[in-house]
Amino acid sequence: MRTRTVVGLLVATFVMLVSSRPASAQGMKVDFGAGYQHLSHDTEGGYLWPLGWGASFGAGKDHIKFVADVGAHYNGDDPFHGGVNGNLYTFQGGLEVSSRRKRVVPFARMLAGLAYFSQEGAFAALALTPEFGLKIMASDTIGVQLALGFPVLLAEDTQRGTVRLFAGVVYRK
Repeated sequence: MRTRTVVGLLVATFVMLVSSRPASAQGMKVDFGAGYQHLSHDTEGGYLWPLGWGASFGAGKDHIKFVADVGAHYNGDDPFHGGVNGNLYTFQGGLEVSSRRKRVVPFARMLAGLAYFSQEGAFAALALTPEFGLKIMASDTIGVQLALGFPVLLAEDTQRGTVRLFAGVVYRK
C-alpha cells in the first residue's frame, strides 16, 4: 500500500511540474508543495497522528490561487494513539490568498473537501480547513513552506476539531 502511495505521489508530482510550463506562459503562477504533516485530533484522549505527508498544488495570480490539497496521516496501536488503529486521508480544494512579496510570503487558505478515516467502522466526513502559513523562498523557484491548519471534520451529528502542522518544500514556477 505504501509503495503505491509513493509511486502515485511521484507521478502526480511529475504531472504537476510538467503542467506548470503552459500555465506560466499565460501569466499564471504555479506552486507545488510537499512535505511532512503532524495531526492532533481533539477528542477524548487527544489522539496524535505523528506520521503523515501532504501535497498541494496551487495555480493563479501572484496573490490569489486556487489550491488542491491531499494528505495522509498514519497511526497504529501504540501509546501515542490511545489504542486507536487507523489512518486519516484528506482530499480538499479551496482558495489561497498571499502577500505579493517575493522571498517571505505569508498566506492564508480556506479548504473544503472529504476526509476518510480507515479503521473498523470506517467513515467519511466533510472537512473544512482554515490554514495559515509562510513560504520562505531561497530562490525564485524553490523554498520552504510552513503551515498551521485547523481542520474541522463533520460527520453524522459529530464535529471534531484537529490541528495540522505542515513543514515541507515548495516549488514555484
